[in-house]
Amino acid sequence: MLNVLKAAGGSGSLWVGNLSINGVAEPLDRDPGWEEFQNRRTYTTTNVRPCFDFGFSPTRYAGGKAAGEMGGLIFRGDERFLQRMAYYGDRIGPLTLDRSLRASGKVCLRRGVTDSTTLIGFFHAPESMRVSIAQKSAIPENFLGVAIEGPSQEGFYFYPAYGLNRDTISSAGRRVEQPPHILPDGKPHDWTLEYSPAAANGQGRISVTLDGHAARIDLRPGEKSIGARFNRFGIITTPIDGNGQNVYLDDLTYMVSASGER
Repeated sequence: MLNVLKAAGGSGSLWVGNLSINGVAEPLDRDPGWEEFQNRRTYTTTNVRPCFDFGFSPTRYAGGKAAGEMGGLIFRGDERFLQRMAYYGDRIGPLTLDRSLRASGKVCLRRGVTDSTTLIGFFHAPESMRVSIAQKSAIPENFLGVAIEGPSQEGFYFYPAYGLNRDTISSAGRRVEQPPHILPDGKPHDWTLEYSPAAANGQGRISVTLDGHAARIDLRPGEKSIGARFNRFGIITTPIDGNGQNVYLDDLTYMVSASGER
């Protein structure tokens, strides 16, 4: 017996009897004395879906100027249940799509699993955490920032994403040609995020870079008038559930009010 090579949300039970191997019966009325490796252990782990474990960390994985950063184990959330959503963010704002927004810093992806996402950027508490049964958008309402996710066959991308002040109206930059890749190898990277309301003939444009490699998406016609509002900056879970990533951020700068930056 061998376990699968990825994390899952639970376990199963399997019992085998009347075993025959290459035509030879293997009695199991007593311990056959097979070789064992870590198949009976007692330990504590935080890597249990959907148990989140992120926030301030005294570590220095992202390569910041000094020890201390934010991040950890970030599972995808589930908007159907408030207890399966989470965020860690600084109080800012209020900010809207009517003015420029900027953020930058360092990031590292230490571990990533298929069907996982980390969202970094501007959002609204509690509106980005609204409970809903819609399950139609992987981006929360009132969000503007960066997504770290697949599709699985391509690995992990680092691209812009946004959700408006209306359920199910959102977009993510996986439709961008050649967005930056980020590998789950723990290496630190420099990143930037910028939203320009005047770009794209006044529709609004979101641009991100990872080590200078850029990707951008334009808001669709009429979306800026629908609007979005933000009162937090940080990490927030997605509305549709899935697996987890270990992501860390440091040396952050970001807009905190209509006239300031932190």
